[in-house]
Amino acid sequence: MKIVNIDFHHDYYHYYSGGDTYNCGNWLRRLIEERPDAKVKWIRRKDSQIYSLEGEFPFEHTTDLKSIFKENFDYVFICRSPEWSPPHLSKKFEELAWSVLGGKTA
Repeated sequence: MKIVNIDFHHDYYHYYSGGDTYNCGNWLRRLIEERPDAKVKWIRRKDSQIYSLEGEFPFEHTTDLKSIFKENFDYVFICRSPEWSPPHLSKKFEELAWSVLGGKTA
């Protein structure tokens, strides 16, 4: 399995509380704990924080968004974290989701 995460944050944080095992900041860490052989590529911004508690993010990372065109995908998962997404960009997110679906409804 290979995961390509396109995000400002690496989502490899430790944080969770109570029964909230997965959240928008730690889902990648939790997934790697369950599937340690998974490969990860993080496409980040140049000003993204590349460190976690253990040091530098331990997987491949790049700022080259065009590198995804060299990848083959079996699945595409698109999500939006409202805490980190400005409301004025909601329409752009919806356009992105519709373009991945080819303009078809789910």
